[in-house]
Amino acid sequence: MTKSYWTGNGKYQTELENLSRYIPQMGQAADQKIEVLRIAQNIYYDINNNGGVNIVEDLEEFDALMRKFPNQKVLDYIREYAESGNEPTERSFQLACVGCDEMIDKIIEWIYPQMAVDEVKA
Repeated sequence: MTKSYWTGNGKYQTELENLSRYIPQMGQAADQKIEVLRIAQNIYYDINNNGGVNIVEDLEEFDALMRKFPNQKVLDYIREYAESGNEPTERSFQLACVGCDEMIDKIIEWIYPQMAVDEVKA
């Protein structure tokens, strides 16, 4: 079974759940790193739940996140959607979902830098 935060078994699922406690129900997070995670989770949810339609309508937060944590699979998916106006292919959607998991992994490793070091040692 593929590890995915969407199915509740992401690579750093426990850490994500712990960090998610600090994300406010509304508005921006006070902490910069938690705010980045909040935006990423919103993008993750929108792609998995709505196919990314909300991202396409408002690209500002998405663009800011992609500058800090670029993920080509997610970028290609949103670009395909935004430029064509049509729903992307199923293959493109699947790649974007994998990209979302990779993006969340990178953000958690950025919040907890020792995790990335330990991953290399393993």
